[in-house]
Amino acid sequence: MTTRTRLTALARDIMSAPPIAVQQDTPMSDVAKLMIEHNIGAVPVVTESGNLVGMITERIFQAELAGIRPVEGRSFQERTLLHLFDGDLAEELRAEQAFARDRMKTAGEMCITEVTVVVEDDPLWRVSNTMFKQHASHAVVIRGEAAIGIIARHDLLKVFAESEE
Repeated sequence: MTTRTRLTALARDIMSAPPIAVQQDTPMSDVAKLMIEHNIGAVPVVTESGNLVGMITERIFQAELAGIRPVEGRSFQERTLLHLFDGDLAEELRAEQAFARDRMKTAGEMCITEVTVVVEDDPLWRVSNTMFKQHASHAVVIRGEAAIGIIARHDLLKVFAESEE
């Protein structure tokens, strides 16, 4: 691996490619198993042709276990804040029923659609800045509409771990 710097590295230099992705009809229980098997925190949701539709993150599963119900048309962060400050904390029974229903849902039904995306030629500083501003733990690298890679916050650490020669 060549030494990279904040100014010279590009998204393609640090992305995991191809991304481990799921199709829209993948059951959420299978998504969870895949994420555990590969020790990853997010998976892009794609069409059969590989075009990006959305993303499933660990946070979605965390919200489901906590009984936090989504509010359509809002970002995940907004939905979480609305729930927390609404004063309507989920009752155990309602949460269990919702959890059981949501286990049967598909990735296409549960994914967030406001995904942080970058292109393969974006410099690392821009990738990092975009992820920071959008409070994103992951960014999908796209070419056209196709998901070709993924970058996690952990990948950004690799640049700091490499020494200058």
